[in-house]
Amino acid sequence: MVQVVKKVNTVYFYKIMCPYCALVNSYLIEPIEYLGLARIEKVNISITYTHKYMALNERISKLLGKAEPIAPLLYDVDNDVVFVPFAEERESASEAISNFVLNVVEHLCKYVVVYDEVRRVKRYLSPRDFGRDPRVFNILKANLGGAR
Repeated sequence: MVQVVKKVNTVYFYKIMCPYCALVNSYLIEPIEYLGLARIEKVNISITYTHKYMALNERISKLLGKAEPIAPLLYDVDNDVVFVPFAEERESASEAISNFVLNVVEHLCKYVVVYDEVRRVKRYLSPRDFGRDPRVFNILKANLGGAR
């Protein structure tokens, strides 16, 4: 059992009818909130056009050659890191979302500090700590050969 000592502050941009956003919400945002690993400010870009990080979303959108703001997009405010699911032509949407989830989990393991009640020490988050949420655990198991 672990307790979160240091969380990360994030902003999550999403759209209401976006299938990618629904997958990211189900497989990443909800488990992160459930485990208490981050403070997540959710911004629905379908109805919100003014947000202090909207300009960042628009800059990234232009860099990727898109005309509209990107969703889903997760921005780690503390560490100035942006995550966007990206699929190559031969990749499916589920593979893109799976890679997105893996990248965010790897990032969280570098910055989130937890207190391990069994070992009685502070340490960084481990992919094994995601075993409490079967959705994330199954992605880790399929892509990493099991949570380490």
